[in-house]
Amino acid sequence: MITKQKYFTYDFSKLDTLMSKLKDDHSTHILNDIKDELNRFFNDAKCINVLFNINTDKLFFGMCVMPVLRDDDIDNIIKGTDIKVRIASYYVEIDSKLLELNLSSRELTACLLHEVGHVINDTSGTEKIKNAVSVYLAQKDKNLRENMDKDREIYRMGIETGISKLNSIFGIDDEEIIADSFVVACGYGDELSNAYKKILSSTGKLNKGVKNKLITLQWTLSLILHMKASRLPALHSLKMSEKVEPSILIKNSISHTVAEISKYGLQSNNEGALIDKISGFFDDVSYRDIRQLEDELYEYNIRVKNCEQEDDALILTRELNSRISILDDLMLSKKLNDGNFKKCSDLKNRYIYVRKQLTDKKLYSGKYLGIFQWENTTKGQQNPYL
Repeated sequence: MITKQKYFTYDFSKLDTLMSKLKDDHSTHILNDIKDELNRFFNDAKCINVLFNINTDKLFFGMCVMPVLRDDDIDNIIKGTDIKVRIASYYVEIDSKLLELNLSSRELTACLLHEVGHVINDTSGTEKIKNAVSVYLAQKDKNLRENMDKDREIYRMGIETGISKLNSIFGIDDEEIIADSFVVACGYGDELSNAYKKILSSTGKLNKGVKNKLITLQWTLSLILHMKASRLPALHSLKMSEKVEPSILIKNSISHTVAEISKYGLQSNNEGALIDKISGFFDDVSYRDIRQLEDELYEYNIRVKNCEQEDDALILTRELNSRISILDDLMLSKKLNDGNFKKCSDLKNRYIYVRKQLTDKKLYSGKYLGIFQWENTTKGQQNPYL
């Protein structure tokens, strides 16, 4: 594992040499050598492949580091569990237009270290997305767990793309991203700063002033919440996006999502299906645990009344979302008699009321509210990529 220290003693000279060769030689041999160097240094995660995109007629995108999430990772992010999600594998894609900007080999290496490091080095990216989803669901008063198995692959596009873009120096004008202590520890702090200035001045493609870093994730959540009305417009929007998207990795993600959304037209309504497993503390919860949820509600009332800090509010939001989802799962299971079904329904409404008291306190800072500034008012027709 890479540990925090002022400077790493790793020798990056081979990676510098490989990056300098890319413009004239982007053969499989060179790309595999870059992959091997990444795997030698970032030894906690596996680079599956490095792609070189000969981009002649589409927008500049620089680099794309796309994480590969396991099913459990997606479930833990959407359900807001306490489990930390760390990226175990990823792809790298390099835009040929990046090599036209007169960056030195060390500046190219700095960009690569920054992009990969922010995706795999810690769990902050996935935690930010987890918090953003929790806040979004609380504000929309929605639950997204009813069809987790069916929707998981649609979530994948929004989450993986969100992780890729959240702290990227390409496409977002954000000085905080450039102040990267990890790249400084690698000995490439000045090179990253110089590279960013060259990219910003040469391409004119960075979205200056853009605050919504997770627009694709929001579009995905909104689509799932309005799937019946949004499915066909969303398919049209994604197919148009696929035609103009410069990144091969994102294009593949769009294509996969189109296939998943298309399945909705072939599947019967399965809203009453039994959810076999519920994550977290309540893995095998049944109607006998309704009383436990009732007892917990008293504690949550007190915690919400005394909550004055954003970090506490985020934890409470996740926990309340989880309990509301559990009650939904119980009601969907068809295992409850009429009396217990009513108890579940009443208890769910009481949890929703407590959650509303929490959101009304307005403790969430702009970094979470600002993530979802754009609202899908056309129910899937607006394109998240254009």
